[in-house]
Amino acid sequence: MSKLFAVTERPVATVAELNARADRLLPEIGQGAALRERDRLLPFEAVAQIAKAGFFSARIPVRYGGSGGSVKE
Repeated sequence: MSKLFAVTERPVATVAELNARADRLLPEIGQGAALRERDRLLPFEAVAQIAKAGFFSARIPVRYGGSGGSVKE
């Protein structure tokens, strides 16, 4: 017996939108970087912010639901 599941599609950000998000997010993440390095803390919150902003899908091709960005972008 097979089961069907509803899939909710999220809007995919363009590379330009991801770049704008990076410009806003990186200063915030960078604020605590020296402290995290000094205290040898893992950046769990920073990684969560990066994931929420959609950066992990930046290099995934558009046909597979990503942003289709290149290494250069």
